[in-house]
Formats: sequence, structure tokens, C-alpha cells
Amino acid sequence: LERENGGFINEHESFILEEPQDPYLPKMSLESRIHYSNSTYESYNHLMLLDHNN
Repeated sequence: LERENGGFINEHESFILEEPQDPYLPKMSLESRIHYSNSTYESYNHLMLLDHNN
């Protein structure tokens, strides 16, 4: 994986955006994540979001 501006580019040349874990911000619901991903898909063809839950 190649590091790139707050995320990574994987072997399929897809950009993977890592979300910062800020305990003071409310978690985005799954529905919001799906809507966000779908609405940005047209502009950012290879956008994928990762959720790092510990």
C-alpha cells in the first residue's frame, strides 16, 4: 500500500481514506457513511472508507 494524503492507494489503485478517531466527535451512522460514499462515488471513483473500531 502506498501512503497518500490521509489514506492509502491499494494494489487495485483504489484510494482508501482513513477516518481519524476523535472521541469528542459523534460517530457517523452506517446510513450516513453509505450516503456519503454513494454521493462521492461519481467524483471520486475509487473512494473507500475504513472504520477502525477498537
